[in-house]
Amino acid sequence: MISAFAKAIAQLPEPSFRKVFVKSFIVTLVVIVLVGVLAGAGVEYLRVTYDLWFSGWVSGAAGSLIFVLALWLFSPAVATMVITTFFMSEILEAVEKEHYPHEVPGKDLPIGQEIYVGLRFLVVMLVLNLVMLVPYLFLALVFGFGFLVYFALNGYLLGREYFEAVAHRYMDIAATKALRRRERGRIFFAGAVVAVLFTIPIVNFFAPIIAPVAMIHIFKGLRAA
Repeated sequence: MISAFAKAIAQLPEPSFRKVFVKSFIVTLVVIVLVGVLAGAGVEYLRVTYDLWFSGWVSGAAGSLIFVLALWLFSPAVATMVITTFFMSEILEAVEKEHYPHEVPGKDLPIGQEIYVGLRFLVVMLVLNLVMLVPYLFLALVFGFGFLVYFALNGYLLGREYFEAVAHRYMDIAATKALRRRERGRIFFAGAVVAVLFTIPIVNFFAPIIAPVAMIHIFKGLRAA
């Protein structure tokens, strides 16, 4: 497990990875900023339409707050969707050439299926995190361990998504599910590590690239076991 993430980090300086990082970072940031702008505009629309008591600066503050919240809560979902839908093949091909040149390379999924899987994951992760937002805050303020619930939920989701995105290149859906169930503990732990990476400043920018690279090494090891 540790060696998988170490290999992923060691491969980050490669030119192919730098290009993917720049593209995915721009797309993710645009989406999150758009969420914040729309949120602020929505609050301002409600204020003007219904002649609410608060002033216009509250709308801007609400938009800023939602932007910060989105950056913390939703960036893993958005970044993962962007990577697994549009850049996964580019990343994994670089890993295959570097570490597994003598093995049969994986096959890309049809773009329609990739988009469907990516959007489904995005919706599930956003909805579950929104539902859990109040419990996160309550557990954090009252008991001091809300972050553990956050890492547990998102560790499961991120581990499952990245594992399946990688495994589907090499085996069918039934075989992927069987392997995931058999190795659910290790996959969950890998996902939890990814969830932690997404919360570390600066490191979180590289987490969407580190995750699939580490997961292909983990997948190869689990399949061979």
